Amino acid sequence: NPANETLKGTELPYFPKGGPTPDPTVVGAEAYQRDWAPMAFVSQWGGMRVGAQLMYKTQVVDGVVSRLGGRALARELRRLPVIVDDTHKWYDGVRCRTTECVTTSAPGSLAPYFDRVVHAVAPFYCEDDGVTPRAGWREQALSCWRNALAAAQPASSIAAPLLGAGARGAPPLAALDVAVRASLEWLHSGAVAHGSPATTLHLAFKDHELAEAAAAKLDAWVEEGGEERGAHGSNAVRAEGGLSLANG
Repeated sequence: NPANETLKGTELPYFPKGGPTPDPTVVGAEAYQRDWAPMAFVSQWGGMRVGAQLMYKTQVVDGVVSRLGGRALARELRRLPVIVDDTHKWYDGVRCRTTECVTTSAPGSLAPYFDRVVHAVAPFYCEDDGVTPRAGWREQALSCWRNALAAAQPASSIAAPLLGAGARGAPPLAALDVAVRASLEWLHSGAVAHGSPATTLHLAFKDHELAEAAAAKLDAWVEEGGEERGAHGSNAVRAEGGLSLANG
């Protein structure tokens, strides 16, 4: 699940694309000026009408997961400790640093389909000006993927969306390139214990075109000799809007 640092997806009616992460306690003029407001407050976008840089919670994976997990998931996330260090103060409410992840159960409507949820915090794509690509974004995004895939194991099956391509503001093709690279690293690592059943990674995309682009990148890597380096590239299976990879 692509989360934010405060793990407050359950409390946010809107997600500003590209940041910053909203504070659900902010109301009045300050919220108005940031183009975001809590529910029942009329923003300059015109209440329920959302601008190009604002997304409803049903438009992003974190919002959907929060809705399906319900109050049980919200309570579990609130129980996680707030991080206090040289960078984060207690009033920042950060419970998961950028590129890192935390794991919870999969309560509510998630339970029939998942054993647990890994909440991973991808980096914002742009600097605070909303235009300049953030230096080191690719490396941070790769680190986020590595941490999330490691935290998800052991598992027979892992489902993952395109981390960073929603509210974090990464262009879909840039996020796709990182997702494929991280998946190839995961395949090459053989990151399952000896003798354990294979783990299947299911990558989900918002449309068929992105799924085909991911498959093409994987095919190109295999043609360049990826399988000779130990990864099972031929285990990739295309599906409508997704791609499945088997490790092991």
